[in-house]
Amino acid sequence: MAAEPRIVRLQIPPDTSFGLGIMLGICDVVASDDVHVVATDDPTNVRFRRTRPEVWVCTEDSRRQALALAAQGRPVVCCEYDLTAQGIPSVLCDHRAIAEAAARHFMERGFRSFAGWGISNLAFSRERLAAFMQTVRAAGGTYHLGGESHIAGLSHGRLPGQMASLRRWLLQLPKPTAFLATCDTWARQLTTMTQSLGFRVPEDFAIIGVANEAIYCETGRPTLSSVAVSWRQLGRQVGIVVQRLLKGEKVPAVPILIPPDGVIMRRSTDVTLVPDENVAAALAFIRRRASDPIAVIDVLRAVPVRRRSLEDAFRRYVGHGVMREIRRVRVEEAKRLLLLGTLPISEVAWLSGFANARKLAAIFANFTGETPSGFRTRHGAKPTHAGARSWSTSNDV
Repeated sequence: MAAEPRIVRLQIPPDTSFGLGIMLGICDVVASDDVHVVATDDPTNVRFRRTRPEVWVCTEDSRRQALALAAQGRPVVCCEYDLTAQGIPSVLCDHRAIAEAAARHFMERGFRSFAGWGISNLAFSRERLAAFMQTVRAAGGTYHLGGESHIAGLSHGRLPGQMASLRRWLLQLPKPTAFLATCDTWARQLTTMTQSLGFRVPEDFAIIGVANEAIYCETGRPTLSSVAVSWRQLGRQVGIVVQRLLKGEKVPAVPILIPPDGVIMRRSTDVTLVPDENVAAALAFIRRRASDPIAVIDVLRAVPVRRRSLEDAFRRYVGHGVMREIRRVRVEEAKRLLLLGTLPISEVAWLSGFANARKLAAIFANFTGETPSGFRTRHGAKPTHAGARSWSTSNDV
C-alpha cells in the first residue's frame, strides 16, 4: 500500500484570483505524488479532510488560527500578513513599493493633489495608504485625508447619509485629484460612486487600484488602471518556505516582500495634465489612435504645428519625444492584453498597434527589460492559439 501523501493545507478560499494564484504558485514548487496542496473549503478533497496537515498556510483573516497552530508547535506560513515577530515565516506584497508605483504613475501625469481610498483597520490597506501619503508629500504634493472614514461608513451599510457626506467631501477636493484605492474592488466602488455623484473619471478624479483583477478592471466603464501584483509569484515564494518546513530546514526570520509588476494603465488614469494645449491635444490623439498604424506625421495632421515645436514641447512637459509616447502607449496596451492570457503574441502585437510580433518584442524589451512572453509567463497567464495577423507601414512600428 502506498504511503499517505503529506498535506499542505491552505486557509484560503480558492475561488478568488488571490486564493487561486497562491494555490497555483505553491503547487508549482511543492505539489507531487508525495505532497498534496489542499484548500480547507474545497469540497472535492474529502479524502484529506481528517488528515493532519504537515504545514498550514494562513492569511490575515486566519491569523488567530495561525498563532494558535504555531503555539502547538505546528509549522505555519502566513501570506499577506507579517507574523515574523511571532516566529511565523511570512510572505507578503511590498506595500510601500505598490504605493510608490501608484504615486509615480500619477506624478508622471502632472498630478499634485492626492487622496486615498481604503479601510485603515486592514493591515495591507493601512500600509499602502500610509506609504502613498508619505511618498506624495515627500515629492511636494498635497494629500487630502478623509477617504478612509468615508469608505468605512459605506462598508457598514450607512449608504444614504454617507453618500451625502462623501459628495460634500469630493466637492471640497481640488480638481483634478488622484486617488489610490488599496484594492481593485474599492477602486471600482469609488469610480461608480463618483460618477453617480456627477464627477468625471479621470478628468475630475483619476483612480488606480491594486492587484489588476480583470473582473473589476476590464468590466464597467471606465476601465480601471491598477498596480499589478502576481499572486502566483507570491505563492511560489510561499511554496519555497513550505518546502523548507517540510524538509526541516531553517526559514527566513524577516518577511519576504514581493514587489509589484508596475502599473497597468487603463482609462481611469489615462490623462496627462500639461499647460500646453498642443501637447494635450497630441496626447489625447495618441491615446485614441495608438492601436492604429499611426506615426508622428499623423499626430502633426491632427495638431497642426511645426514638428520641432511639438517635439520640444513634448520633451519639456512629457519627458520624451512624440514617437516614444506612441510606443509607450502601445506597450501599455500590450501589457493589458498579455495579462488577459487569451491571445497569442502575434494577435497582441496587431491589437496594440505594432506591425508584427518581432517589432512588439523589440520595443517591449526596450521599455520593460523583458519579452512579452516572459512578462505573461511571470504572471501565470496562458494564451490560446489563433491565426496571426499583421500589417505594415512605412514607419514599421
